Amino acid sequence: MESQQTDAPKFQIQQQPATHGIDIKHIINRQVNKTQDTTLLNTMAGALSVLSYSPTDTSHLEKAIPSIQNLLLHLERKGKAKNTLIAVAKNLKALAQRADLSDPKTVELTIARYLKKNTRPISNAYKSKLCDHYQHYCKFYKIQWEKPIYTREPVSIQPPTNEKISTLIAAAHRELSLKLDIIAQTGLRPIERARRARLFTISTCSVGK
Repeated sequence: MESQQTDAPKFQIQQQPATHGIDIKHIINRQVNKTQDTTLLNTMAGALSVLSYSPTDTSHLEKAIPSIQNLLLHLERKGKAKNTLIAVAKNLKALAQRADLSDPKTVELTIARYLKKNTRPISNAYKSKLCDHYQHYCKFYKIQWEKPIYTREPVSIQPPTNEKISTLIAAAHRELSLKLDIIAQTGLRPIERARRARLFTISTCSVGK
């Protein structure tokens, strides 16, 4: 009798997002081919899924969406503006992609280490905004959390160059061009220039009389 060959059990691997250069599917498949052990497969998949966590992971986000929606309805009833609701929803969803919103310590660390898409750290002003919006979440769901304080970086104003000023004056209309030229030469603010123009007009009228 011919011996019947049974195919080796096939394991369907759900590919996890790879980070830090780890090819999870390749590692798991290599180990399974050696051992054919489903218990080892499940253990390794669970452990490596933690290492492969990335901001695109939607497991926490899907869990947090109903709670975020309930918070938004509460804030709307309290008279919050539409722009505020949009900002709260956007920032809480961004945090939920990176951490469990019910764990304030994890969220606090996530805010401290938050990176932009270009892998640069966000500003303290944005960290403070994230804390403000997460505080709404904690207050609504009665989660004890002491909000960290982030000092905003001083914003430096870079004055335009003389070349840019000349280009702006040349591109403006006659009256506006004259006003800009006076401001550029005297350093007056627009409101100061307007006051001096009114005083000049009044004094001219008085002399004419």
